[in-house]
Amino acid sequence: MQPSVDPNPLAPAFLRAVSNLGFQVFDQQNGALQESEKGGASIVEVRIRNGRRLNSPEAFLYPVLHQSNVTLLTGAQVSKILFDGKTASGVEFEWLGSTHVAKVASEVILASGAIQTPKLLLLSGLGDRDHLEKFDIGVVNHLPGVGQNLQDHPIVGAGLWRSSGPVVPHNNAAEASLFAKSDETLDRPDLHIFNVEAPYLSERTFAYASENVWSISPGLVRPFSRGSIQLKSRNANDAPVINANMLIDERDLIALRKGMELTRSIGNDSAMKDFNMEEVLPGRRGSRELDDLIRDGVMSMHHATCTAKMGTDDMSVVDSSLRVHGVGNLRITDGSVMPTVTTGNTQAPIMMIAEKLGDIMGF
Repeated sequence: MQPSVDPNPLAPAFLRAVSNLGFQVFDQQNGALQESEKGGASIVEVRIRNGRRLNSPEAFLYPVLHQSNVTLLTGAQVSKILFDGKTASGVEFEWLGSTHVAKVASEVILASGAIQTPKLLLLSGLGDRDHLEKFDIGVVNHLPGVGQNLQDHPIVGAGLWRSSGPVVPHNNAAEASLFAKSDETLDRPDLHIFNVEAPYLSERTFAYASENVWSISPGLVRPFSRGSIQLKSRNANDAPVINANMLIDERDLIALRKGMELTRSIGNDSAMKDFNMEEVLPGRRGSRELDDLIRDGVMSMHHATCTAKMGTDDMSVVDSSLRVHGVGNLRITDGSVMPTVTTGNTQAPIMMIAEKLGDIMGF
């Protein structure tokens, strides 16, 4: 990770604006900022080297593809986990138009993400008994928590300003951000507000996009709302039913309302005057109109997690060693195992989950 190199001038102007509003500005987004009870702002850090974005396959997978014990099949889709009684024995998958079976000598490691992992567990007979029987899927183990507890970070695409000239995105196009509290009584920030060097809007608010516009978008990183993942059918090719349920808990709407108010204060601060020819959104609105705009503008940060959570209660799916409760030779290592979503982006924590599993299994 490294701070964004040569950021667009809009990003340091954003930092000056939040400083004018009383927030502390940090040299980097990790370390002291993350430990601050009051939050703060910084230029964001990115994984870019020589102008090219780095990713996890490049860092972890490609360097070991030459090993004889590693086989990568692209375009293969796992349809279900196979069991011998209550012990995972392999996986069934579709590849090149045919059905194949891969048997395991030790364990099946499932790393399909918070949407596909619960889908595969359900298709394999792991989940709520009533839901499985609805699709005539034999129950391997009754785990009512599979697919429940879906959490994500909602972000509102409804803060938009027009500049007098083009705003050219640099790096990741969102080079400055602020962690803040929607309520001063909170023990740590629950808002993550991004300065975006482009129109960042939802399908419902995109009609406001035009030339020379840029955004400030408040996200909620400690949501109370919970959703679910369920099967549409027993056909592995069918997408699951995703019930995001964003803003179903009134407390999330209240927090994002504060986020939108703070967004306006930042965008209209004197430090932003060189980039603020006009406030396009949200403008002055009554509380009901603002709530409607938030609902229209809310989107996913693509941080879906928590649908096969770790724990010991009846709704838990894995234990502290990432083993699926009630069955053998099956572990999960992805964002679905989080009990609650992290207060910030999920990529690095998910990598650490995988690293921890490697330690547990002696890799």
